[in-house]
Amino acid sequence: MQVWFSRFSTAETTAQFLVFSGLYAFSAAMQSTPDNPRRAAYLGLLAGLAFGQLAVARIEFFLVVGPLALYLLYSWMARRWTPSHSAILGGAGLMLLHAGIQIAQISRAYFFDTLFARLQEYALT
Repeated sequence: MQVWFSRFSTAETTAQFLVFSGLYAFSAAMQSTPDNPRRAAYLGLLAGLAFGQLAVARIEFFLVVGPLALYLLYSWMARRWTPSHSAILGGAGLMLLHAGIQIAQISRAYFFDTLFARLQEYALT
């Protein structure tokens, strides 16, 4: 599959890179939280930036960002919030703001023609 998509200029390889680098940084941030809080916050920021950039790379970004938001909500409600969680939220929030501005200003027609129409079809069924 990787060889097939490497021949084309598509967003699949970029999305895979962002997902896996975000998961790696997220895992490393959660493992190094008690030992080195500055490193954990830095890795959390990288994870948030990677997950947030998915909103620019793929229109199905909510499949990754949704569970991340639920995890952050759980961590906040369970009072397990750490500086790495703040860094993840800050990085992802900044990139999602960027994606929202891009959708509103540049790719509004693409967004409504592809994703919004599909959501309406599923809402009717």
